[in-house]
Amino acid sequence: MFNIYDIDASAYVNKPEMEAICGELGVETVPPIGAAALPATIDELLTSAEGKSVLNSKVEREGLVWVFAQGRLYWSSCKINLRKRES
Repeated sequence: MFNIYDIDASAYVNKPEMEAICGELGVETVPPIGAAALPATIDELLTSAEGKSVLNSKVEREGLVWVFAQGRLYWSSCKINLRKRES
């Protein structure tokens, strides 16, 4: 799980609340890899999604998930491959 949408509030819950809800339900969250500034261009973003996985260096990275929480941008592994769609 990397995000939870609160239908009643019409908003996503904040990261600590999402982690607490997942903990209560026994649902794993996508592990945070780090906090960083969003790349300046789409090409830089796509390039940052390529390479070996930070979680398992024996496999290619599946992509990135960027999460804005408490004034910071968090990212984790997830599937995204827009370059292949362009060809």
